[in-house]
Amino acid sequence: MLIKRLNKEREFETYERLLYQVFSEKNPNNWLCKNYNKVNARYRAPFSYCSQNIFAVYDDNEIVAGVSLNFDYKKIMQLEQVGFDLRKEELADLYNYCEILNLVSKSNSLKVLLMLKAFSFNEMVAQNIAFAFTTSSKKTLPFYLRYGCRILKEKNVQCGTKYLLKIDFASELDTDVIVEYVR
Repeated sequence: MLIKRLNKEREFETYERLLYQVFSEKNPNNWLCKNYNKVNARYRAPFSYCSQNIFAVYDDNEIVAGVSLNFDYKKIMQLEQVGFDLRKEELADLYNYCEILNLVSKSNSLKVLLMLKAFSFNEMVAQNIAFAFTTSSKKTLPFYLRYGCRILKEKNVQCGTKYLLKIDFASELDTDVIVEYVR
């Protein structure tokens, strides 16, 4: 298996096909399927690839898992589109952080998930990123909790219950301090 950061349009399109395959198969009515741009059996996040890091696990030249991180908190974040609110500018004065846009895996392999986690965490630490926010539905929550996320807030939105989650990359940050910036 190989893990790498994606940086070519062809690689992004392959990752988008994985998103489409996994998300549309499991729940075509979920938030991602309704809000990402659907193009030729692919789901493209409505964020520039210039502001993202996407890490993917390859097995026999096929992407089997990946995570997409968004660094542009100055524009509307996906968690805000879902229905959560942050005092993000104030938070940015204190910490370097990002947002996990999606975490996807074709397999239920803990080995693949742990490899992806180790690689992406090392990359975030190297970029001095302290933590990330992400959102999850009730259905995918166990997957995110297994990845190491902690629940900050729960909210009922149009498509069901959503959770705002936080994951630390480096040091153990005091989650109670971060919660103060969630509205």
